[in-house]
Amino acid sequence: MAYGWKKNAEGEGGGNAPRLSEGQHAVKIIKIRYGSKQTPAFTAKDGSRQMMVIFADAKGHEVTSMLTLSEKAGWTLARLLGCLGVDLAALETDGRGPEDFADPGFAEAILLERTLVVDVKGAGAFPDVTPVRRDPDAPPPVVNTLTKTPTMTKTAPPKTATPPADDFPPDDEEDTIPY
Repeated sequence: MAYGWKKNAEGEGGGNAPRLSEGQHAVKIIKIRYGSKQTPAFTAKDGSRQMMVIFADAKGHEVTSMLTLSEKAGWTLARLLGCLGVDLAALETDGRGPEDFADPGFAEAILLERTLVVDVKGAGAFPDVTPVRRDPDAPPPVVNTLTKTPTMTKTAPPKTATPPADDFPPDDEEDTIPY
């Protein structure tokens, strides 16, 4: 049997998630990447840092978008943040710019697990992904990626439950742990 080059190139095999088709999709930001094994740090032609934002729909179909973290290209990040409902005025007041999103902790705190609608155009590894503005009074789109509903037992507490820290006051100052 022949190797499935086309199937694997489109992300249907080899462990890659299937890609989102063209059209509008309710998605969640599931990952942010700043580099890969082949490219330790993503950079634009002018040397500016870049980040890859990975979106997924409820079925696990993914699409990526590369965002350049510079003042000149900051409008693409600003559009995404605006569509997510992020307080852009607060970012400006705090003196934050696109380059601050090169800090994974900062970017992930603002972007991960947020939902929006994206318009996907084109095929291949890097289609055009445009965030869709929504009515500010509308609720955010629902993207339920939970595959199994967790169950809880009402009668018995979890086996790993520990008593609250207040139940065991330290004997002296040396018994406290600073972290």
